[in-house]
This record gives sequence, C-alpha cells and structure tokens, in this order.
Amino acid sequence: LLLEHLDQWWPQWPIGIEWWGPGTGTARVFEKAGLEARAPARGHDSEALLDEASFDADTIRGKRILLARGEGGRETLIQTLEERGARVDTLTLYTRRVPEWPKEIVESTFRDFNPDTILALSGETLKNLLDLVQNTGAKPAECTLVAPVERVAAQARDAGFSDVRVPKTLSPAGLVQTCAAGIQPSGVTDTRE
Repeated sequence: LLLEHLDQWWPQWPIGIEWWGPGTGTARVFEKAGLEARAPARGHDSEALLDEASFDADTIRGKRILLARGEGGRETLIQTLEERGARVDTLTLYTRRVPEWPKEIVESTFRDFNPDTILALSGETLKNLLDLVQNTGAKPAECTLVAPVERVAAQARDAGFSDVRVPKTLSPAGLVQTCAAGIQPSGVTDTRE
C-alpha cells in the first residue's frame, strides 16, 4: 500500500532515503520495487528495529522518519524514535477492525473444521479472534497458537492458551515448520519428556 501511494506522488524514487521493513518480508517488497531495503538482523517487530544501530539516538537525532502503518497500531516505535530525537510522521494505510461473522459460522468452524493450530500473527489478530469467539461454543485456547513474537505469545498465554509457539522466522517456511512441529500424525505418540 505504501508503494502504491508513493508511486502517485513521485515519478521516480527519491535519492537518499533509507528503506526499512520490520522483517525480511517487507524488505523484499521494497527490493522488488527497486529500492535498497534493510530489515533487522534479529527479529521482526518494532523492538527489533529499535535495536538496530541505524536507530540509536546518535544516528537518528534530528532525522525525519515516515512510519507507514495501520490505524491504531502500537505507539512503541513512534515514542522511542521521538525520545531519541527523531521527527516522526505517520502515514495510516489501513484500518484494523474485527470481522463480522455470524455466531453459527464461528461455532461450525471450530466444531466441523476443528483446527489443531491457529496463526495469530499480530496482537490485534489475537484480540479479534477472542472477540469473535465470545458467546460461542468455540474454544480456541485448546488449539496450538502460533504468535509472531514473544509479546503476542504472552498475550495468548494470558488469554488461556497453553501451547503457544513463536517461529524463528515469519517466512512461509518458518510458519509451516512451526505449525508442523505441533501436529502429531494419527497413531503416533510423542515420547519426549
């Protein structure tokens, strides 16, 4: 969405801008558009970005940073960058909201489909899931939950999930590997202690 908006404003990409994604997936989107992009060496969230030397106080003091994000996102990145002396502007690209699903569909999804694993790749997604299942017979906490970072994993545990996993990477392969690790083929017993 950011690249679509910027394409309308600039006939060619401006020179001298550092392009960062919170993870390698976002950085790859920038690279496909011909931009030299970077992502944190470790992690894929605001905290990982803030740990990068490019975002320490000595480096960003006085710089202007545009943060493209969803409406109602976390304020951690903005607050910390401003505390470190940067001027931060935000560009809201989308709105987060709880999808509207009839109670019967939510119940039948958990009853008939009966998922083993749920991917909730943001705190907002987890909250939306919990809001959707209120007043239904669905029991998502009985499923394995894959969370993107430990902060969201802690929220899931607080909500009653006992089997919560955080993948090493948010790549498709990393997500599949994390999901598969929690699924036992029929008739196989896990003998690990």
